[in-house]
Amino acid sequence: MAIGEALREARRSRGLTQREVASQIPVSDSWFSDVENGKQRVRRDMARLLSSKLDDPRLYLEAAAEATGGVLVGPWLDGERADLHRASVRAKCIEEMTEAIEALARATVMVNARSREHLDEEAARQMHQALHELIEAGTAVQVAVAVLCRTYSFSPAALYKEHHRELQAKGYVRKAR
Repeated sequence: MAIGEALREARRSRGLTQREVASQIPVSDSWFSDVENGKQRVRRDMARLLSSKLDDPRLYLEAAAEATGGVLVGPWLDGERADLHRASVRAKCIEEMTEAIEALARATVMVNARSREHLDEEAARQMHQALHELIEAGTAVQVAVAVLCRTYSFSPAALYKEHHRELQAKGYVRKAR
């Protein structure tokens, strides 16, 4: 389980032992160890608690990916070709965002087509390509935010709370009741 690996990485980066984190949650040492080693699944409420306690960007991504099955949440890039140096993620983010903007610009069918039924074969291909590029850009953005938060010690939770408040102030999101 990727969440266990992310949990271990977040804990170690803060110089904490399994016992120290487990006692703060509180959970048993053995449960915590089993999670880190991929032997135990993490309930959604526990993933949220662990994520907020450690405030680690990769842990947030993995918890969200597990909760949604990876839908609308890009994966953590850990393949042999992934380069997570801050300059590399910056360049990749710019590249992917540019490709997404260009694909959206080409998908002019969005102006008149109100649903899938209004798309001919070429328009459907353009729409698929635009969506594909947007998903790639989303992954690049999420990874860039995570890497830059880690590198420069910014709290992802604080940044997203600030963003949410701005959306509320602009009228895009309703205030919690």
